[in-house]
Amino acid sequence: MVLAEEKKDKVESSQDFILQEDITYTQADTENGPMELKLDWWSPRGTAASPLPVVVMIHGGGFHSGNRKEPTFRKFGEDFASRGWHAVSISYRLEDDK
Repeated sequence: MVLAEEKKDKVESSQDFILQEDITYTQADTENGPMELKLDWWSPRGTAASPLPVVVMIHGGGFHSGNRKEPTFRKFGEDFASRGWHAVSISYRLEDDK
């Protein structure tokens, strides 16, 4: 995955994984100007040079509600990364993001 901008606002670490939060992956045009779309990325510790599987988590809500920061996604991200997977939780535009 190529990120539009690798701006890491927050990095969290544990013995098993590294969490990089609020990475801008693109900008969406809206009526009110550009809107940054962000993702959170959990990586297993010590595997930088190894190709690994990735799970991408996309919240539900029918484009009306939801958020990549939901506690369930945080738990899934930590669990996947602790087991050797990369995990990514993304934001997307909702109906009210104009």
